[in-house]
Amino acid sequence: MPSQLAGRMSRSPDPTAAGPLRFRPLRRLAFGAVALVIASSCATAPPPPAVDLGFPSPLAGPGVPPLDRASSQGVERGWALLAAGDPTSARREAARAGGGAPARLLELQALLGEAPPEAAAGIAELVVAEPGYAAAWITLSVAAERAGDEATALAAARRGAALWDRPAWVDRADQLRRRYVDHRVEEGNRRLEAGDAGEALSLAERVLGLEPGERTAVWLEARALVALGRDAEADAALARLGADPEALLLSGRLAEGRQDWETAMTLYDALPADHPQRQAKLHRVKLQWRLSLLPACARTALSSPRLTRSQLAILLVTLAPQLETLEGGPPPVLSDVVDLACSSDIVTAVRFDLLSSDPLERRFFPNRPARVHEVRDAVDALCHLLGLQAPVWCAQPGPGCTVLSEPVGGDQVAETVLRLLETEGR
Repeated sequence: MPSQLAGRMSRSPDPTAAGPLRFRPLRRLAFGAVALVIASSCATAPPPPAVDLGFPSPLAGPGVPPLDRASSQGVERGWALLAAGDPTSARREAARAGGGAPARLLELQALLGEAPPEAAAGIAELVVAEPGYAAAWITLSVAAERAGDEATALAAARRGAALWDRPAWVDRADQLRRRYVDHRVEEGNRRLEAGDAGEALSLAERVLGLEPGERTAVWLEARALVALGRDAEADAALARLGADPEALLLSGRLAEGRQDWETAMTLYDALPADHPQRQAKLHRVKLQWRLSLLPACARTALSSPRLTRSQLAILLVTLAPQLETLEGGPPPVLSDVVDLACSSDIVTAVRFDLLSSDPLERRFFPNRPARVHEVRDAVDALCHLLGLQAPVWCAQPGPGCTVLSEPVGGDQVAETVLRLLETEGR
């Protein structure tokens, strides 16, 4: 019996004895597998995503000030933290890295997101001390842009790109200029065309605050000032454009508006010799200049829509004062012009046979309307006396052709005579 019991016991499993011997290796294997999975997951976990800061590491690019190895490693750790989006830890690393310029730049870069004006002020001091430090200039541009200091942002971007001509930094400078300058000028032109001269002027002034000599902005400013009726300021703006043809034309127009014919002539004469508007502009202002010098009786004749014979004589003589240097016939006696204004001009016209009189009655008939044939004959006689090429008269307008129609106005005669005199360089 005991032996049978002993045999059964030897064949029966003992949960207290056989179990641990049988399952302990399995537990160890399971625990090992779990530990391996945990360790594997920790080893392959992706690092925190880097932030595109828009500026380079303090240790990158030309002009980095010297730094010892330990400090350099501290700046590298701080930059990695900043790029991972942890500016607080980055500033702590910058403080541990010592007082060198790269560590100071890292500290200010970490401050940039929190206080752009303060960061910009600090970096501005840094680039004064380290003018060749490209990373500092580029960071200053970003800080100034965020602080709203456009002038510093643009200037620093250009300086940074000049020191480090990496495409990203060159593009940054170009993009800032397009945004601050080109886009505003374009918008200003649109506003001016839409009739909003005030806003156009404001946009021009913003651009000129950044680039005082920017031609397109000065041109926009001048045209906006003209539209606002501020001609004196427009003249001053246009003067900054020098011999620019568009500026000369607008300045000439302003001079004409105030009847300053001599200034207008000077401006139009400064246009390039082959400019398509030069001759026409000069002709017009020379005509106006000559007419402005006429005596009162001649100005009355000029404005007459229907010239009388006396007015025609006055215009011819006053527009061609060269007649006084020539020898003519004896002064005629004309009884019906004695009491008229500018009677001496009428006498001169008859003396040089520009117009006829009645020698028997000694009358000129000053109030009779001047007919087309009388005007043509008088102008032809004037050309003969002065050695000028007489005009080609015709009934219909055509190239190189002069048309007179009834009634003959003073402006027609004045323009014809002055054109002939101008052709001869007088």
